[in-house]
Amino acid sequence: MSYFRLLKVLASAQHEPGYCSFYEDCGLNPAVEGALIPPRVPCKDYRKAVNVTGDHYELFKSVCPMLAHGEGETLACCSIRQLTALQSSLTLSKAVLIRCPSCADNFAHIHCVVRPVPVRSQDCEQSCPAVPQPPPLPKPFMNGRLDGVLVISIIIFSYIFFLIMCYVVLECTIHIRKSKASLATQEFLGSLFQAWGTIMARYPLIVLPVYIELTTDPVQLWSAPESRAMREKAFHDAHFDPFYRTNHHYYNSLLFGEQNFSGIISKDLIIELLELQQKIQAIEFWSDELNRSARLKDVCYAPLNPGNPSLTDCAVNSLPQYFQNSIDNLNAKANMTELGVTKKVDWRDHFIYCVNSPLSFKDITALGMSCMADYCGPVFPFLAEYTTAEALILTFSLNNYTRTDVKFKVVEEWERRFLKFVQEYQKNTNTNVTFAYMAERSLEDEINRTTAEDIPIFMISYAVDSKFLVGLGGILVVGCSVMASMGFYAWIGVPSSLVILQVVPFLVLAVGADNIFIFVLE
Repeated sequence: MSYFRLLKVLASAQHEPGYCSFYEDCGLNPAVEGALIPPRVPCKDYRKAVNVTGDHYELFKSVCPMLAHGEGETLACCSIRQLTALQSSLTLSKAVLIRCPSCADNFAHIHCVVRPVPVRSQDCEQSCPAVPQPPPLPKPFMNGRLDGVLVISIIIFSYIFFLIMCYVVLECTIHIRKSKASLATQEFLGSLFQAWGTIMARYPLIVLPVYIELTTDPVQLWSAPESRAMREKAFHDAHFDPFYRTNHHYYNSLLFGEQNFSGIISKDLIIELLELQQKIQAIEFWSDELNRSARLKDVCYAPLNPGNPSLTDCAVNSLPQYFQNSIDNLNAKANMTELGVTKKVDWRDHFIYCVNSPLSFKDITALGMSCMADYCGPVFPFLAEYTTAEALILTFSLNNYTRTDVKFKVVEEWERRFLKFVQEYQKNTNTNVTFAYMAERSLEDEINRTTAEDIPIFMISYAVDSKFLVGLGGILVVGCSVMASMGFYAWIGVPSSLVILQVVPFLVLAVGADNIFIFVLE
C-alpha cells in the first residue's frame, strides 16, 4: 500500500516553475521542545502557486518585500497562517540583529526564499535526472605491437637531445665581434656628461630648489613605488580610503603592589585616566582649512555615524569605556541577592563581567550596565590578563586622508596638539602614573628631527675627512706650538734664539702632528 501511495505522490508532483512542494501547516514537530515559537511542519502539497491578493498580499509584502511584484502578479506557496508564523519568527530574529540591519534583511531573505518562493518543486530529488554511467575506459594506444606512449616519448627525447647538441655546437663557434664601443662614441658620451655636470655645478642655487624632492613619509621611504605593497595600498586607498590613524597613550602606575586586581587597575587610577581622556577629547584649535574651530569629532573615526559624528561617536578605546566614560557608572553600587545571600556589587563586578563578555549590552549583576563603549562598539581585552596587567592603553582612532586632501592638515594638526598636551601633562609632578605616548605622525616627526640633528655631524665629518683641511690644521698646530713654546720660555725668563723656529716644528711633527692623518683614517 505504501508503494502505491508513493507512486501517487510522485505522479502528482509538478517539477516546473510556478508549482509548490509544500502548502499550509500539518501540525507541530514532536522532535522540537521548548521553542519560543511553535515549530509547525508544512504539508506536502504539489499544487500550483497561489496568486496572492488583498490582505494576503499586504501581509506577504510586509514579511517578504523582496518577493512582492505587485498585487495580482505575485505567486507564493504560503497561506496567511504560514506568513503569520514566519512574521513572528522574523520579528524575534530582528530583535537580536537590531544593531545590524543588513544582517536582519539577509536573514529574512533566506527564509523568504526557502518557504514562499514558487520554485521549490524543482528542488525535489525526483526532479533531478539520474546520474549517467561513467564512460568506458579507452583502449590502449598501440603502434603496431609497441606501446604508442613509449614511441612518442622516445621521439620527444630524441628531438630535445638534438636541440641541446645544436646549442652546444653553436656556442663553441668563434664569432668575431667588437667587444667595446668606438673611441668616438666614448669621447662623445664623456663630453656630453661633462657639459651636463658643468652646467649643474655652475647653477646650484637653481638646480637644487627645482629638482630636489624631499620626503619624510615613512611609506615612501621604505617601499618602492612599483612594489606589490605600494600597489595594494594604492588600490585600498582608492576604493576604501586610507586606513585610519591611531594615537596611543600607555598609562602605568607608580603605586607598587596589588591594587584590587593588579597594580594598575584601581578606582582612583581609572578616574584619573578618564579625566585625562576627557581633556584630550576637549582639545580645540582654529583650522584655516575648515575656516572654523576644529575638535576631535571633525577628524575621528566614527564607525556608526561617519556622516555627522558627535564627540561620543568617536572610536576611543580605553578601560573607562566599560562604564561609558561616566564617573556615576564607575561609582554605582547595588545590593544583589543570589542563592539567599545578599551582597553589594560595584565597579569590580561589572569590570570582571565585561572582560569575559565584552559584547554584552547588560551585565548579569544588579547594576545592569552595558559593557559597550559610548560609541556603541565593543572594547576587547585582547592584550593581557587583567590580573597581571602593568599598563592601560588609551587609543584614539582618527580618519586618514590623502596628502592632497585639506583634512589631512587638520588631522595632523590635531595630532600635534595631542602630543603637545601630553608632553605638558607629563611634567605634572602630582600624578601617580608614568606614561608613554605616540601619534601617527610621531615617526615622521622623528625622521625630521634626526635629519636636522645629523646635518652638522655630516658637515664636520666631511671637513675632517678632507685632506686639505687636515693638512691646514696640522700647519696651524705646528705654528701654535712654536708660538706657545717661545712665550712659555719668555715667561719663565729662559733666553731663547731663533733656533727654536727650526727645531720645534720637527719635534711637533715627530711627536703628534703626523698622527692626525692616522686618526682620520681610524
